Amino acid sequence: MTMALSRRFFLRGLGGIALAVPTLELSQVGKAGAAGTSIPKRFLNSYAGVSSGRSENNESTTKDSIAPTGVGANYDFPRSLKAVEDLGLGNDISIVSGLLVPWEKNGAIPTGGRPAQLHYNNVQPLVAGTKGGKTPSTPTADQLVAEAIGAETPHANMVLRLQASDYLSANAGSAGRISWKRNGNGTVAVDPIVSPRLAFETLFKGLAPQTVDNGEAAYLLKQRKSVIDLVQASRQRLLSKLGTHDKQRMERHFDELRALELRVEELEAAGPTAGVCVPPQNPGDDPPIGKLTSLGCTFDQKTGSCYDSSTGYSNEELRGDLLSDFIAMAFACDLTRVVSYQLSFWKCYMNAYAATGVKSDFHSLSHQHIFNHDAFADGVGWHVKQFAKVVSKLGKLKEIDGSSLLDHCAMSLVFEGGRGLDPQTGTKHSTHSSENMVMLVAGRAGGLKAGQHIVAQDAHPAQVVASTMHAVGVKQSLGEVSGTVPALFA
Repeated sequence: MTMALSRRFFLRGLGGIALAVPTLELSQVGKAGAAGTSIPKRFLNSYAGVSSGRSENNESTTKDSIAPTGVGANYDFPRSLKAVEDLGLGNDISIVSGLLVPWEKNGAIPTGGRPAQLHYNNVQPLVAGTKGGKTPSTPTADQLVAEAIGAETPHANMVLRLQASDYLSANAGSAGRISWKRNGNGTVAVDPIVSPRLAFETLFKGLAPQTVDNGEAAYLLKQRKSVIDLVQASRQRLLSKLGTHDKQRMERHFDELRALELRVEELEAAGPTAGVCVPPQNPGDDPPIGKLTSLGCTFDQKTGSCYDSSTGYSNEELRGDLLSDFIAMAFACDLTRVVSYQLSFWKCYMNAYAATGVKSDFHSLSHQHIFNHDAFADGVGWHVKQFAKVVSKLGKLKEIDGSSLLDHCAMSLVFEGGRGLDPQTGTKHSTHSSENMVMLVAGRAGGLKAGQHIVAQDAHPAQVVASTMHAVGVKQSLGEVSGTVPALFA
């Protein structure tokens, strides 16, 4: 049976024509615009089960290859950001560095903190803003956002995982989860969809391609054009009332309006609107699940000990291609507006050979110094690439007003740890640290600033996630951690 979505899935909000004026020092400045609903906002939180840095020189220093050296726009691309550079996403992804999750001291875990041991204890602070080491007492960010904006779509929330198995045992356990939903006075874990075939069938089975009604689309374009003309006509009158600083900001705003005006003209000239919801091809059977490895068996680049090309790998590269396609088109078809995307397990033991060319699992790359730092950086970079795939695909999908879907998204990627002090052992330069953590943020929903390197020294990663929540209209704290990162907003 073919399922056809009503036009509201594609035109809901696409005619929104309010054009916001930037915040000015001059008070009581009116906003030009007209009534109308906005294009739906989309939310994605993503997690990588590796630290972004590691110890070097017999643990006398630490190093990462992900935090740029420059601050602000036009940042440089360290090795782990190669995918961001290759996909041309430097203006679309912001890097937030210097983050910190506090840890247990004198037997007490601080607000939003973790026990001294990093592994398996630092997930809850990152995705729920609650104390680590146990089931979070409040829902994770994806579930909070789903409660707020997910009701109008067929799937309030999609919970997906890329790594097919933990490769240590047949039972994935908690390490394969990053989403908890409300359950009475507490929470309950949500098992992710791991199979690309099941993800496809859940989202797209029976869905027919859809197109926008060309007559209504043309009407909406004319509405948008008329509002732009109205604002441009008032330009000189408004500018004459502003001081120097406000005048400069408004000039930049009018330049942006002019660019939008040209894009609307291009859309008008293009004629009939192309399909906006095109279901992906059925992926067929999933890649086979790779064989398990033995706990404590460390891959050895020099001897090949414990290494087997079929161990610990289930063609996660292909799975990432498929799942990123599904996420992008699920947003485009308004099948969901909220996605939780776990790239790898807490403490990732996936085979890293396909990603790095080194015979190792991802976790060992951060500890075994027979591997050079470039191999470790490439392992972190593989996770960045999976996130960047989604960002790139959303950037290529267009809304009716000429903006991209990415312009209406708020997305984040957080890593299991950073680099610095390991409070469990007292080692000052360790990968078992929640100091100097780094996150990636993408999208421009709600005024998010794109393409920046922001040093948010000792800010909590949950404040970054809360910033993306605020960007899609969910203006609340995440768990025990209050506040956002103001520098993330334009």
